Amino acid sequence: MYNDTYTIIGIDPGNNLGIGILHIDSITNKIVGIESRTYILDTYVREETFNVLLERCSRLRELVIGLVMEYRPLMFCIESSFMNSRFPKSVIQLSQYVGTIELAIRNTNPWCKILKVPPKYIKARCGAGGSAGKDEMRDNLQAIPAIAKKVDLSAITEHGIDSLAMAYVAYLEILDQPYLLWSLPF
Repeated sequence: MYNDTYTIIGIDPGNNLGIGILHIDSITNKIVGIESRTYILDTYVREETFNVLLERCSRLRELVIGLVMEYRPLMFCIESSFMNSRFPKSVIQLSQYVGTIELAIRNTNPWCKILKVPPKYIKARCGAGGSAGKDEMRDNLQAIPAIAKKVDLSAITEHGIDSLAMAYVAYLEILDQPYLLWSLPF
């Protein structure tokens, strides 16, 4: 069976979870659709809970499984954990979120590819400097015609912008290395 499009999903992990979805034409490899969502994981945490992080990870797992089932993506792009000595607790929490996302994807569709990319690489591939702020990322994505023509970036949260940037980086990686479309994910 022939699919006329394939999907790439970018995830900005955190308490405010950004989801960026690119739909790509299978023949031309052009972006034909863009979606963005933001979830606040704390809205799903019960007040009387004993372990807030566990509840967030549980909800994150459900959301990712839902994305895999709904969109059947070819690839996910996730921001990799990075060491921030000023906030070690944040690094640990981010690592747990990334692990939860990876496990949910693998358990739902073991053939789906996962691209983990450092934040500086994402910014550089989208035309921003390694220390670009949120507004600069929005401006740089707005300067990309394939994105600007398909979505109003001013209506998207900063986490949605980051996740769209991740999906776009995965798209660029596929354009640079087309064998990623057919290679095994592991």
